[in-house]
This record gives sequence, structure tokens and C-alpha cells, in this order.
Amino acid sequence: MAAPKQENSPVLTPLEDSPNTGDATLAKTNKLAAQEALAKLGSHGKTVVTIQKDLKTLNYSVGPCGADGKFGPATQNAALKFETDHAQKVDGVIEKPEAAKLHQLAEKARAQAALRTPIIRYGTSGEIVKQVQSFLQNNDYDIGKKGPDGKFGGETLAALNQWRVEHGLPESKDINLESLKAMGIELRAITADMTKKVSDWEGYYPKAKLCPGGELTIGRGHTKNVKWGQTTTPQEADAFLKEDLDEAALMVQNRVTRKLTQKQFDALTSFTFNLGPAWMYNGSRLFAAIEKGDFEKANEIMKQYKKADGRTLKGLVDRRIVEAGMLLDKSEPEEMLTKN
Repeated sequence: MAAPKQENSPVLTPLEDSPNTGDATLAKTNKLAAQEALAKLGSHGKTVVTIQKDLKTLNYSVGPCGADGKFGPATQNAALKFETDHAQKVDGVIEKPEAAKLHQLAEKARAQAALRTPIIRYGTSGEIVKQVQSFLQNNDYDIGKKGPDGKFGGETLAALNQWRVEHGLPESKDINLESLKAMGIELRAITADMTKKVSDWEGYYPKAKLCPGGELTIGRGHTKNVKWGQTTTPQEADAFLKEDLDEAALMVQNRVTRKLTQKQFDALTSFTFNLGPAWMYNGSRLFAAIEKGDFEKANEIMKQYKKADGRTLKGLVDRRIVEAGMLLDKSEPEEMLTKN
């Protein structure tokens, strides 16, 4: 996996101007002091907004008003938690080096979140979208003149949300597992053996921590809505893993049109769980090879995804060897091939 792009440290300005005393030396001293302490209790302005947004990105609550530019008790409490979690000076005062580290971590988190955004959302397309459209059309919901074309547009979204409201489900711009199960649309799942492999690769972390790729993780590779200081039990971690693998399987089933053996499907689901769905978009060489059925080429390309944050990790090397090898497996009979 390519490392998320590293942004430059934020250009942050002091919140308080030097007093208009006419004393240049005093003004310079006050300005330097303000630059050292960029934000603290009682500060306000654009710098505070930037800091609050970064804290929120890392799942530190800054209060019900959100990033309002006012450094109040809730923001101070978030700053204290951030400082505690990241071995900073714990005083609730955001200084320039601390702000730079906070922003860098937040940018990494935003980059990771972009990679993991669910692919079955408004504006995308795929096989599952087509099945949803067929279901809606067969139940007399208007999806537009083009019918089930696999494109998740405005008419499909309107019909889908109308169906959801009538069936007691919340409206959304995504096609999610909850709706698909309610529609009775059959979804393909990975095997228990593959789930065990993924569990072993991920390990178990009872407390939230940063993974090598810079993403906040807990349990067995769970990253959704994780907060600093969050804890989990092995049972909760297993439940998170099942949910995450179900979502990864849905992404693969929606996007890949090629017939796959169960082992090939397992491998791609594990790969998607680990990296997110970005490999299936934007002219991906791996996705093109899969769609063409060139699994020899796909095997070689997949093994190149062995880095996190720019570093080659032995764990990823070993994992890719297993997953890529499953793409070449010939042990399953032809009838095991199933169209997604």
C-alpha cells in the first residue's frame, strides 16, 4: 500500500496581536510568546478552528458546538487527551510543534478515511447497484427510464430512500448491508478459514493504537469511528471483524464482474479489508488484470502492496504472498466459479 501523502505542517498564526505600546522590544517578546502558545483556554480565531478540526478528525470531542473557533473547556479537555495519548507536555496548551504533529496525524487519518470510503454510494456503479435497481423496479418503485443500468444516480437514490422510509429504515446516500439484507439480496461471504487467517494477521489490540500506516485501530484491524482511549473485548473485536469483512466482501461483489473461485474471492476480500476499495478504481492495474482473468499478472501486482507509511513490512510481505497465491489456486472444480 502506498503511504498517504504527507502534507506540510500547517501555517498557523498567533491569536493575539502584540499590544500597541510603541515599545518594539516588548511587542516582539509578546509576539514570540504568542507563537509558542498557539492556542489555550480563552483563545479564539482561525487557528483554533484548524486545531479543533484536527482534534475532531482524530475523534477527540471538542464539544457540541464543534469547530467554532473558541478554545473552551471542551477543547481544552480534547487537547489534554491528545497530549496524554501522544507523549506531549500535558497542559492543555497547544504549542507550535504540538500543532504540527496534531495536523500531520489528522492529515494521515483523513487520507486513510478517503481510501476506506464505502464504494456503494451515490454516484458509483456496480453489480450490486444493478440488483438493487431490479428489486426496486420489480416492486413498482420508479428508478428512471434507463432501468437497471448499475449506475447509482438521483432517481435510484430517491426510489431507494422511499423504500427505506416505508420499511422503517433510515435514509442514506449509501447502499448498505442493512438494506440489502432487508431486500433479500444474496451476498457472498468469505470462509471461516479465511476469517481465521485475517484474524491471525491482524492480531488483537484491546486498546486503540496507531497502526503502521498511521490509522487509529482497535481489536482485529477495526478502524471505523475508533477513538483514542477506546477499549474492546475479544468478543467485540470478533464482531467488528465480521462486520468489516462483510463490508469488504460487499465491495468486491459490487465491483468485480469476473467469475471467481471461493479462494479468489476470499483473497480479494482480505486484500480489500486491509487496504480499502481504492485498488478497484482509477485505472488500477490490479483491477484490470482481475477483470481480464489474468491471475498470473494479478498475483505479481498484488505482492507489490507490501508497504505502510513508506516502509516495507514483513507482515505485509507474508500476507501478500498468501493472498496472491490464492489467486492462482486450481484446486476448486469449475462448478465452484460463481458470477458476482
